[in-house]
Amino acid sequence: GMAASSQEKDYVHLVAAGIARETGRKPQLIVKNLYEFEHYFETYDFSAIDDLVAVKPDFLVIALGENVKNLKTEEERRAFQTAFGKLLGRFTASGEKPRIVVRGVFWPNEAKDICMGNAARAHAIPFVKADFADEPGMKATGLFAHAGVANHPGDGGMAAIANAILKTLFPDASAP
Repeated sequence: GMAASSQEKDYVHLVAAGIARETGRKPQLIVKNLYEFEHYFETYDFSAIDDLVAVKPDFLVIALGENVKNLKTEEERRAFQTAFGKLLGRFTASGEKPRIVVRGVFWPNEAKDICMGNAARAHAIPFVKADFADEPGMKATGLFAHAGVANHPGDGGMAAIANAILKTLFPDASAP
């Protein structure tokens, strides 16, 4: 959450707080950057996530895609969807499936969301759209000198992303 005003206001920590509220226990957070997958999904070594799979988490939020190249051709879209499905399959292969949510991309990109959504549905995993970037108050515009950072989700965007994830994880819960 590079553009959140504090760590407690990034979507990861907001989701963790929501899980704690709903389960009555503080979750242990494990965050792993899958930059290599995003950039090299065609040749990704899936053993790189064996440590995450071995944890057998109760909850798993897969939030990536912003750093995946634009998927311009049908071949690129198929390759990404296949690789993303394989990534998801690593967490469901044992039959012990955590409560998983796949989060779509923040900056609207229909091709990426379709690929991730299709792969998620193939594994019976809910997909949550998070393309809030064009909505007022979602970016950190004007809060950072660096334009790239300011284009990222600010506190409003972080809260919207967290709420979308939590509604999916806990559909019967009341709003925070």
